[in-house]
Amino acid sequence: MYTTISNNNNHSMRTKINKVLPVPIFRRSFVLCLLLLFSISSATDSFQQQRVSSRRSTSTTPSSIAAVGVYSGAITEQPYISSSPTDTTDSRRRSLWNILVPNRKHKRLEHIRNRRLQRKRRRRKALPLDNEEYQRRKAEWATRYATLDGLRETFGSNQNKFFGDLDIPTTRKLYKSLLPTAVCELVLDVDVRPEELAPLAFEARKAAKLYARERCHVPARWLANFYDGYRQYKKYGRFQIEGMSYDQVWDKYYQRSTLERNTRKQKKSNTRTQHNDDDEDEDDEYEYDDGWTEQDIVAQTCMKILESSCRTNPLIDQLTLRKRGRRKQNNKRNGKRRKRISSIKIHMNDNSDEECDLMDDDEERENLEKIASTLEEDVRKLLDPYNSNNYYQ
Repeated sequence: MYTTISNNNNHSMRTKINKVLPVPIFRRSFVLCLLLLFSISSATDSFQQQRVSSRRSTSTTPSSIAAVGVYSGAITEQPYISSSPTDTTDSRRRSLWNILVPNRKHKRLEHIRNRRLQRKRRRRKALPLDNEEYQRRKAEWATRYATLDGLRETFGSNQNKFFGDLDIPTTRKLYKSLLPTAVCELVLDVDVRPEELAPLAFEARKAAKLYARERCHVPARWLANFYDGYRQYKKYGRFQIEGMSYDQVWDKYYQRSTLERNTRKQKKSNTRTQHNDDDEDEDDEYEYDDGWTEQDIVAQTCMKILESSCRTNPLIDQLTLRKRGRRKQNNKRNGKRRKRISSIKIHMNDNSDEECDLMDDDEERENLEKIASTLEEDVRKLLDPYNSNNYYQ
């Protein structure tokens, strides 16, 4: 009897244990799974943060930092770059906050800073003025193409001293081909200061104008001299047949540059007055700072002088160059009439005359192309020492 009772008790205890034990085993396995997942996620997060920091450290090498810091020949100190994960998380939070809540003030300040950086990057490096080879080649080019005597020796003098040997359209084409366009291209192709080439381009344009007038027919020469003299007398009170001087041209374009700067400042001040009062206190330091300096104004003035040295009056171009086109049209019309009226011999003579006219036009075109090509070649010779020796490296 006792044994049966004990067996029953043991059986009941086993059933209770079997019912109670699975519950804590399941809980333990669940907790272990959670701990395992948490450890895996933390490990992946730390790996990703280390990977981002390593990418940023490799992307900002000392050479790239030095290249960005180069300005006007001087290298600035390298900035401190932190690779801690907290900085990355803070930057992410800030970027998300800026996306969710756009701040107009912050965007405006960033726009001003970006414009300043772009101007600093676009600012050209200055060539050394004490380079003997560059100065020697520049002086040779100036004596050859920026003086009237040099143009006479290079392209010949007037063959008809009494009346002139070139008609009006040919003289205009000669003048346009002698303009210092290659000198102006040096500022765009190579990092040469416009302050160096602006006086040279002005003198070259002046010499080309005097040389073209010297070879032109006398009536057109007198008309051009009277036009320039009257225009200068009306502006400056002097009858100058050679046109404006370099100081007058400088004052003219310097005033234009300062006027453009003032108009930009006025536009910016008008746009700032339309903002709220909360933004006005923070914008005080940028109220009158438009990023322009005196050096920028001087550079823009010299660029305007270079552009004007390569530009001609379009009205005079139409008046002088259309005559040749009208003359060709009249010759064609006369040729058609002669074909209808005249005999075969006259028809053959007309064709031969037209062929001679075309040959003369081709010769003029070839001569003008030779003049322009020689000008470009001689201008490019100025930069031979820099291109051959890799001066900018």
